[in-house]
Amino acid sequence: LYTRWHQFILTPEINYNQRKAENEDVEYTNNLLRGIFIYNLNLSYFFKPYHKSQIDSLVRKVNELRPTIMRETIGVLIKGDEIEGKLGLGFEKHIYDPIQKPKYGFEIILNLNKKFLNFLTLESNVDAFLSKDIEKGGVFNIRSEIKNRILFKIIDGLSIGLEHKWYY
Repeated sequence: LYTRWHQFILTPEINYNQRKAENEDVEYTNNLLRGIFIYNLNLSYFFKPYHKSQIDSLVRKVNELRPTIMRETIGVLIKGDEIEGKLGLGFEKHIYDPIQKPKYGFEIILNLNKKFLNFLTLESNVDAFLSKDIEKGGVFNIRSEIKNRILFKIIDGLSIGLEHKWYY
């Protein structure tokens, strides 16, 4: 949803896969339930302030726990023709299973969208949150997600893609 000055983006995501090992234990290869809300203020094409709210949880409980992490950041989006980046300040907090104090830090998001041919596009995304845990003696924490995707365009509005995601 957007107007000339405002843009609202709501992105729900469920990434869930499981498999059974030889000893019949269930192993979750992906168990992510995520909701992201982004607000952009369209001041210009190249420079946009933004606010991002993100909640990560699990689809199914693991060890009778369902940890839930909330991230709130504000920052600036800088956009080019093929690359855009966001740099923000904010916090991450475990709000359920267990409840913890917030960790303050920086959010860095880089998006590359490179078109090689009329039908072939490479998309690469990096989303990282760097924080310092003062309670643990100043240990640095990083939560990151890297996505790479190759898209083959069949017709306008219809593409086939191959995607790889990595979480840390």
